Amino acid sequence: MHIAYLEFDMQEALRRMGVKQLMKLWNELLLMASGDVDQALQWMEDIWERHDLMQGQMSFDEFKDLLEQEGLIRRRESQFDPNNPEGGAGTAFELTKRGERNIRKDSLEHIFKDMKSLGDGDHRTPNAGSSNERLPETRPFAFGDLSSDIDYNVSIRNALKRGIDDVSLTEDDLEVYETEQHASCATVL
Repeated sequence: MHIAYLEFDMQEALRRMGVKQLMKLWNELLLMASGDVDQALQWMEDIWERHDLMQGQMSFDEFKDLLEQEGLIRRRESQFDPNNPEGGAGTAFELTKRGERNIRKDSLEHIFKDMKSLGDGDHRTPNAGSSNERLPETRPFAFGDLSSDIDYNVSIRNALKRGIDDVSLTEDDLEVYETEQHASCATVL
């Protein structure tokens, strides 16, 4: 493993966060333009000029170059330039396969990031929650937990730890089994 220690550069960190937000905006505009890269670029440029995006840290042309360098868009020579009706070839842009994948990935992340467990479904998530499948791990009892999930062996052991003379079970002694959470979703292709 190679570890490099660098001095923290706040301006670079803000710029990278800004570029990430710009990419999200770019994907939204591209979806609104139905995949028309030239239209989305025109809208992005209008927004860039009106709101001074990146506050001078990056120009719109640099952002366009970044999209090309990342392989999200590419130039294609067109026979007709809509901005030049008198004729002559212009430069138009088209979405690459990587750009299409990026939009799909961003869209799916947007859809699934806040998905919660609802009803039946067997879509595993890394989060613990209510479901049918009991895990061996336990946690302290909380209001709303089912009594069927109580681990009685551990709960009684907790009561015995306080003293063997007066064994009384309190709410603080109760432990419940963790259960695996399943999120429900329907996927249509």
